[in-house]
Amino acid sequence: MDFEKLMDLVDQGQEEVISYRRRFHEHPELSFQEVETRAFIQEKLQAWGIPCQRVAKTGLVGEIQGGLPGPTLALRADMDALPIQEETDLAFASKNPGVMHACGHDAHAANLLGVAKVLNQIKDQLPGRVKLIFQPAEEAGGGGREIVKSGLLDDVDLALGFHVWVAPEGKIRIQKGYTTAYSDAIGLDIYGKASHSSRPKEGVDALFISSKVLDHIYSLKDRLFNPQDQYTLSLGKIHGGQAINILPDHIHIDGMIRSMNPQVRQDLKEMVEKIVREIPQLYGGQGEFTFKEGYPSVYNDPSLQKIALDYLKNSLKNLIKDLNLGINSMSIQDYLMDDPGTELGAEDFGFYSQKVPSLFLWIGTGLGPQAHNNQFMINENCLVYMTRLMVSLSIQLLKTHEEERDEEN
Repeated sequence: MDFEKLMDLVDQGQEEVISYRRRFHEHPELSFQEVETRAFIQEKLQAWGIPCQRVAKTGLVGEIQGGLPGPTLALRADMDALPIQEETDLAFASKNPGVMHACGHDAHAANLLGVAKVLNQIKDQLPGRVKLIFQPAEEAGGGGREIVKSGLLDDVDLALGFHVWVAPEGKIRIQKGYTTAYSDAIGLDIYGKASHSSRPKEGVDALFISSKVLDHIYSLKDRLFNPQDQYTLSLGKIHGGQAINILPDHIHIDGMIRSMNPQVRQDLKEMVEKIVREIPQLYGGQGEFTFKEGYPSVYNDPSLQKIALDYLKNSLKNLIKDLNLGINSMSIQDYLMDDPGTELGAEDFGFYSQKVPSLFLWIGTGLGPQAHNNQFMINENCLVYMTRLMVSLSIQLLKTHEEERDEEN
């Protein structure tokens, strides 16, 4: 497969991909409400002769069967927007009040459409099969969980996903192992007995007990975990009491645990639960603990990461050729960050990486306001770069996976 011809195909669709992104940005939809977005994508795939079906409530999956034997690769793009009022001066700013693409999912969906068109054009030379997953509800609904529950990944051998990144144009985060955090919600309920403030001995002060519970929880980091155990335990919401002269009989506290390692996650859960249940009893109260599992950590398969990193070290100079991204080709290795440190943000691609060997890359699309900001935007010149990357990496992963399988046999 000629590399130059492949890149020409990508570049021919550059303006189309930009128009798709602008269309999605102008008409954002919240989690599990991506009806118009899905309809637009489905219309495009069907026009190109790519069979597709609706999945996971408001999701869509297309399928490209290659002409050569090989594995099945899932390519994933999320589609949902955020409940944010946009404050940009873009000509294609959101027309839906209070809803904005402030995390780049418009770019993700547009990019995957561009990738789909190119891969479909060369499908006779493609080794294996590609599933094009346009996923709903990454932001608030756990759409990745729904994709896995649907069985869509049961016959998939490997998965690849991209995310835009507030960083200099062209930089790529491509680390191995755990790359995002588990994010789990916790609830603490402390029960006592109400009494008038003039007769405190007749009651059990749930607020006082809560303060003791919080003291023990906040001491966990310094006393029970190693410095290299990356996690946060944040308690951000507290409610209780009805009057200033009544000792409260119930305090409710909400928080979140973020952790990189599954063992640290389990240890934190057990320790906080032990504190919540045992400390109140010392003061005549009761405690209840709830743990709501959120998104799992994204785990980049080390073998896939090595294949992609080796490929990019040799090919990135050609992938950026003729692109106006300000990348200095003399220091190309500076744009590949395989050990950029820990990010404790959450990403529901973690559900994919729990199911199949996966690779998730962060692509620098320019400096500016961070994601989830009402002025968030990307440099659209990076879209063709993303499409070049995903097309070429998809082919490389399919080809290398098939070669390794042949060697094993």
